[in-house]
Order: sequence, then structure tokens, then C-alpha cells
Amino acid sequence: MNFLFVLSQLPKLTYVKSVGSMICKKATDPLDGPPFLVGTLTILRQYHTDCADRFLALMGQYVRTMVHTVASASTAKVVELPPEVINTMVYVEDFISFAKMPRKVVECHIPGYIFDEFRRQAPRA
Repeated sequence: MNFLFVLSQLPKLTYVKSVGSMICKKATDPLDGPPFLVGTLTILRQYHTDCADRFLALMGQYVRTMVHTVASASTAKVVELPPEVINTMVYVEDFISFAKMPRKVVECHIPGYIFDEFRRQAPRA
């Protein structure tokens, strides 16, 4: 359930390099990236650690599916990641940073080459 809620809110956010985090696309949306992420993390920490692992597994499945869909529809050798994937990857990276998790925990669900391609294309500092 938490996964679906996060997925429904991510399109409202965008990464801003000068701020260093995700903020609302529209000023009228009452949503801010870091508090949203910390709130999600706090909810997940109320339960067994398996819940956080399942959450990351679902996020990974979403990213892998989106990347596969874009890659199979393209004839180009290098495929641009869609904005949904970029937003999700920014969220996941911030999630593991705030949770103080090793990247290896997430690499079980999102392959390292997707992280590498994300870093190559992402607007991060």
C-alpha cells in the first residue's frame, strides 16, 4: 500500500539541482520531497524490516519494468530513461541515504547498470 501511495505522489515532484532535493512541480501542491521521504521511511520503520525490503522490491520492479518497456520500444543502442524512472531513482537514492542502507541492499532489486545509467543521465550534482 505504501508503494502505491509513493508512486502516486512522485509525479508531483521534480529534482532541482540548486536545492539538492526533490520539490513540487506546482507551487500549489502541498508536498515537499525530503519530508515526504522521511515520512515514508518512518512509517516503514514501524514495521518489520521485511516491509522495507518488500517496498524496495516493488520500487525495483517498477524501475526494471519501465526500463524494459522503453528499451524494447526503442531501436537505439543507448536509451534515455523516462522522467518517471529518473524521479523514482532519485527517491530510491535519497531513501537509502536517509535510511543509512548500503547500496547493495537496493542492488538486489535494481541492477547496478540501471543505477550507472541513471547517474549518467540524471540532473544531480
